Amino acid sequence: ATMPRPRCYVFRRELLYVPFIGWALGMLKMVHIDRKDGANAFASVARQGKERMAEGAWVIMFPEGTRTRSGDPKPRYKSGGARFAVDTGAWVIPIAHNSGRVWPRNSFLKHPGLITLSV
Repeated sequence: ATMPRPRCYVFRRELLYVPFIGWALGMLKMVHIDRKDGANAFASVARQGKERMAEGAWVIMFPEGTRTRSGDPKPRYKSGGARFAVDTGAWVIPIAHNSGRVWPRNSFLKHPGLITLSV
């Protein structure tokens, strides 16, 4: 499946300092969040997200804030996605996936398997 518009992901700022991956992320027009910046973190994400949306991009954000174990009975969702939608007037399309089964948290290695998306 393809998306008809450019995509822009929200990612944690620390990833900018990972060799190669961070450099690539820095060159792409993505939105980074500095989670250590407290109250200013959301304002920064909202500003960057509005800029990307004005350029025609879809902003994609993961409400857990990080990868979680697949099948976790009580995932902890962050409020940033809902706050972003209210602040920008953007539509929200909730999508769930089980990629934690093939790419476990705290693991760089991925395992073969089927990832299921639910819209």
